[in-house]
Amino acid sequence: VEPGCWAHLNCAQWSSEVYAKEDGELMHVKSAIQRARKVVCSHCGMRGASIGCNMHRCKCSFHFQCVAASGARLLADSRAFCAAHRHSKQAR
Repeated sequence: VEPGCWAHLNCAQWSSEVYAKEDGELMHVKSAIQRARKVVCSHCGMRGASIGCNMHRCKCSFHFQCVAASGARLLADSRAFCAAHRHSKQAR
């Protein structure tokens, strides 16, 4: 991320397009920040949501801190599913 720009670690790590290289460096954080500035959280209604539901065509997105409060589910493989899709086959 460029100087003067920052992101919470959990928000960056769970962002849809971010991944970690073998050395732990997070890739595509800048594009995640730029995208999240325009995305409204499905739980709180505020901009900055960077974690999207992984169900095809689902439009739900969340802030990291709103995931649990909304009933969404985070999986160990960095996928997220909204409350409506948390019990789907893809969320296993």
